[in-house]
Amino acid sequence: MSLTNIYDYVHSEFFTATDLKQPITGTGIVRLYDNEEGKTSLSFASVSLVLRDAPSGGGNLLILDTDYTLEIPDDYYSEKEGFSISRGFKITNASYQSVNLYASGYIIGSFVSKDYVDTKASLVDIIEISSDTTLTSAGVYKVTAFCNITLPASLEINEIIEIYAKSACRLYQGDAENVVIVPGLATTKGITSTPIDDGTKYVDLKLGTHIILTYKGAGRYSGKIGTLIGGLPGALVRGVDCAWNPDGNYLATTTGGSSPPAQWWKRTGDTMSLIDNIPDQTYGQRLSWSPDGNYLAITNGVASPYAQWYKRTGDTLTLIGTIPSMNSNGLDIEWSPCGNYLVITHSSLVPSAQWWKRTGDILVLIGTIPSVASTATSVSWCPNGRYFAITTSGVSPYVQWWKRTGDTLTYLGGLTGASNYGLGLGWSPCGNYLAVATSSYGVYAQWYKRTGDKLTLIGTIPQSLIYAGQIAWSPCGNYLIVANGTTSPYIQWYKRTGDALTYLGSPTGAISSSILSWSPDGNYLAVTTSTTSPYVQWYKMTSDADKIYQIVQCDSDSSQAIDYNSLLK
Repeated sequence: MSLTNIYDYVHSEFFTATDLKQPITGTGIVRLYDNEEGKTSLSFASVSLVLRDAPSGGGNLLILDTDYTLEIPDDYYSEKEGFSISRGFKITNASYQSVNLYASGYIIGSFVSKDYVDTKASLVDIIEISSDTTLTSAGVYKVTAFCNITLPASLEINEIIEIYAKSACRLYQGDAENVVIVPGLATTKGITSTPIDDGTKYVDLKLGTHIILTYKGAGRYSGKIGTLIGGLPGALVRGVDCAWNPDGNYLATTTGGSSPPAQWWKRTGDTMSLIDNIPDQTYGQRLSWSPDGNYLAITNGVASPYAQWYKRTGDTLTLIGTIPSMNSNGLDIEWSPCGNYLVITHSSLVPSAQWWKRTGDILVLIGTIPSVASTATSVSWCPNGRYFAITTSGVSPYVQWWKRTGDTLTYLGGLTGASNYGLGLGWSPCGNYLAVATSSYGVYAQWYKRTGDKLTLIGTIPQSLIYAGQIAWSPCGNYLIVANGTTSPYIQWYKRTGDALTYLGSPTGAISSSILSWSPDGNYLAVTTSTTSPYVQWYKMTSDADKIYQIVQCDSDSSQAIDYNSLLK
């Protein structure tokens, strides 16, 4: 049985379990476990459970509440399905407590692989813990008194530890290479029990918590917020913009009129090496790589040529020429996701934004972006390539958006809620969310949800109580970062769960920040600053560990949902 899709909840999807044969020792509560891997606990539709003392429907049928009782109701999945789901049962008739039993029933889809139909299972006792314990094996445990539980240093890959906290308790890591993770969050690798900094070396379980951890062995994981690697070598003057090449091996930066105007680096692992200054640049305002990584376009904020573009061949950038038909200073610039279109915003009012179509190494002006209210400051394409949005300064509306059909644009209108100068904006990778930074006092950053051709304001981004500059979504779409160039915290980190954002904090070493750029694989974040050296910094978003435990399920007997941010202390 593959564990790839384990715990993917599928409403009303069940799988038949047959011939579950295993001697029951003692009279404790027992659980169904898959027997092919021998590791994964299963839940079942309560009314479907059939217990017999002979295989294939023979022998005596055990009677509910006479011979056995259902135990450990699964309130979470019962509510989803609309009928009772259980996680265990207890043999109460002494006549059946020491014989082989056979069971069948419907196993809930959330606990089995989608392509695994005939799940064979065994019956496993729950082990009670009431004092400080170091676990040595996989299994199901019930904690009945506060204690410290040390996880095994290692298990077999995909073995599971399941804990029912009938009392509050604490899980400690058992090895210097141990780390406990959920998607996007992690404890600090190591065994020290005394918390350091924010105390991320143990897992706190509150009364009523039910948690399942799978041992994954060696691997890479994402922490809560990035770890500073350092400043880029050779970035000796202010940083204005930065952008990763789509393959994640190159990073280009601009300096906004300082010398040199633009530079680029090559990444090898966690090391950056300066390749050279980008040739024939006179200013260097904003820049954008084409999605295939073969072209780099750069705007000039003060004089002609107002925008130029380059072709990359390996570690060489060759100037193709000036982007045609521009008659004012270029501000922001962005390629469409397909790489066939390029949008540039201008410092002038007429035109305030234009767009081009690319055919090979030729760019042809399509025309002016219609209905732009005032000077356009930033542009961002929706990842599906059908929409883009622009922020403006001067007059309302401060955020506007358009729909593209071929080479035609349809203006969809201005967004509600943006009440002042628009600075930066960014679409989530799924294209369902748009985050916007403005200079509005008291409302510095907001976000919207897209449904078709409609964008609806979700609300103000929490904790964005200070001047917000640029905004960047992580490639996975689970994180949003807001840059601030004036007041600490200079980088604000958020986690998205559905339509909610949770503030995670600011990474250590962050300084006044202008532009943010994620590497395409989400492993690195580059940040520019125009005021303080180092002018370009970069962070690593992932770490490696030899012995990883992954939390694959966590729920509670109480109505309060588990907050992973507080769970991983």
